[in-house]
Amino acid sequence: MESVTVLIVVLCFAGISVQATDLKVSIYYESLCPDSIAFLKNQFYPAYSTVLKNKIKVDLVPFGKATATKNDNGTWTFTCQHKERECYGNKVQSCAIDIASYNTSIEYVVCAMRSGDAANDEVLKEVQATDLKVSIYYESLCPDSIAFIKNQFYPAYSTVLQDKIKVDLVPFGKATATKSDNGTWTFTCQHKEPECYGNKIQSCAIDIASYNTSIEFVVCAMKSGNASNNDYLKECAEENQIKWEDIENCIKTGKGDELLAKYGDRTNAVTPKITFIPTIVFNDVYSAARQTLALTNFLEVTEVLLEEPNCAKCSSSIVTLSIAVLLLPLISMLKLH
Repeated sequence: MESVTVLIVVLCFAGISVQATDLKVSIYYESLCPDSIAFLKNQFYPAYSTVLKNKIKVDLVPFGKATATKNDNGTWTFTCQHKERECYGNKVQSCAIDIASYNTSIEYVVCAMRSGDAANDEVLKEVQATDLKVSIYYESLCPDSIAFIKNQFYPAYSTVLQDKIKVDLVPFGKATATKSDNGTWTFTCQHKEPECYGNKIQSCAIDIASYNTSIEFVVCAMKSGNASNNDYLKECAEENQIKWEDIENCIKTGKGDELLAKYGDRTNAVTPKITFIPTIVFNDVYSAARQTLALTNFLEVTEVLLEEPNCAKCSSSIVTLSIAVLLLPLISMLKLH
């Protein structure tokens, strides 16, 4: 099986594929498994760090031969192949993958797996991932969403924040999703059916492409003038080396519906309930103050939260946060002297 896998990779990168597109590589592993450690150290990371970083979408799944049982009170009980300590190591890596940016989470997992003991708190603290997670709840045809992504998010992301934040794009907004008895989904969107289609396209692109490529595709679509127009969307796919056929297949098979429905669940789970689109959430905690300022001062608010990580978990008043935003350039200047 190993030789077959290697042959497939060689053929793909030898140019057999007519159009370059991100290859999704899922690694199902355990934090204390010797074979998992050896593979990540000796096979995956040397290839990823030197050749494949911008060519593949890495999907890390730390579970392995474990079992999971949900108790009557809603808590979970896990049993792992290498005992309780491995369950703990798996949980820590699961949290890091959720919290950190795509690139940082990979580096964290590799560092932990190379540490000698991926369940040792002292070791894990040394490699802790501290990226700021930024979730953007938006709609593909919403003028405010388009303006925010074009004028606030992308200028800041592309010039300053790309390696500092984990971007979490959620294209659903004020839509509704209803599942029929036969399992199909019906969506209604604020800007009618074309927006539902645009949301599905972006949901599929986010699922298909690598982290960085999916962001670039979404931004391209939102800046295109009509994020539901196939001509523009095809151009964005081609520009970012995503096969349009893959996106079409995602839509035709119903996977796009499932992805969009999941984004709907996430949008509806935000507390308090989202009433304005776009809504910007930092580290999974909504704050009206951060939302208000981020819409017009996204870079400045994000830099404040990067300077003071605990602030992203608290309920800052708009006055306090506004002062911090205003003082940030002065604080940065003082640090240089």
